[in-house]
Amino acid sequence: MKAEDEVIKTIEALKAAGFEPVDAIFKGMITVMKKSQLQWIQQLADAQEAVGTITIVYKTPDGGVRTVEIPIAEEEEEAAQAQAQPEEAVPGGQ
Repeated sequence: MKAEDEVIKTIEALKAAGFEPVDAIFKGMITVMKKSQLQWIQQLADAQEAVGTITIVYKTPDGGVRTVEIPIAEEEEEAAQAQAQPEEAVPGGQ
């Protein structure tokens, strides 16, 4: 059985048992090095159908491996909380 069929049948079984399925979420990784893939993720984020991070993996000139994470479509509650909290002063800063 394909995953698509299994997800649909599981949701239907939950409904038949009197439960209310709210969402089905994919957790994993896909490569978004191609512009078309990145645009697709952005479209999902704009429609509030994708929340997460894009992790960029890169190498430093000396061969070290590093990552940078970019949040995609912050949930509204998290964004509101971030705006409501005042910025902390940097020690030694002005």
